[in-house]
Amino acid sequence: MGYPEVSKLLQVVADAEKEKSQPNISLLNAIDTVQEYIIENIDYSVIAEVVIGSGRIDVIPITMTASAVENQLLTYMDKITAGTKIPCRVSRTLDVGDFSILHQLTWFNMAIHSNSEYAKGTWFKERSLAGPVIFAVADGLVHHADNITELLAQDGYEIYAYIGVDNVKITAPVLFGDTLKADAEVVDLRPTKNPERFLFIYQNKTYNQRNQQVIEYRTTMMVTKKD
Repeated sequence: MGYPEVSKLLQVVADAEKEKSQPNISLLNAIDTVQEYIIENIDYSVIAEVVIGSGRIDVIPITMTASAVENQLLTYMDKITAGTKIPCRVSRTLDVGDFSILHQLTWFNMAIHSNSEYAKGTWFKERSLAGPVIFAVADGLVHHADNITELLAQDGYEIYAYIGVDNVKITAPVLFGDTLKADAEVVDLRPTKNPERFLFIYQNKTYNQRNQQVIEYRTTMMVTKKD
C-alpha cells in the first residue's frame, strides 16, 4: 500500500482538526479518530506518525509497527482531560483530638461541636464535625502530598491561585472515629482570555468508612503553563 492511503489519513486528520476547534470537543477525540482510522485502514508497512504540537496536527509518512504507533499516540495525548481521576492516596481517621484541634483553630467551637452533654440532645446524639471543617479535611485529602500539583505537572502546568468553591453539599455527619476518603476527578481545564492563565476545575466526593458520602463540591483553580 502506498501514499494514497496516507492522503486519506491526512483528510481524516483535517476533519479531526476542524472538530478540535469547536467548543467542547476534546483534542483527545481528534486523536481517537486518527487512531481508529490507522488501526482499521492502514497497512503498518507504510504508516503515518501523528504529531501534536503548537496547536496543530501534522502527519509524516514513515515505517512503524502497530505497537510503536500506539506508543507514539499516547506520548502526545494530554493526560489531564475531563474525567481524569485525581490520585487521592490517603484516608484519615478523625479522633477526639482531631475534633478539638480543628474546631479551636477554625473558631467553630459552638456547643454542638464542643459540649458532649449538649450534643446528647441533638440529632446526632454526640458531637459532630462542623460543615466547613468537613470541607477543609476533604479538600486536604485531595491536595495531600501534592496530588494535584503532580497531576498538573504531567502536562506542564503549575498552580497559580485557588479561586473558589461551588455547589457544596454536606450529605452526612462526620462523627468521632469516622475515616474519610476523597474521590476526586477533573471536570475541565480550559484557557482564559489571558493566554498565560487557565482554569482547572475538579469535583470531589468524600466518603466515610461505611461508604456514605459526607460532602461533595466543585473547586476552581487558576493554573499557568510552565515555560
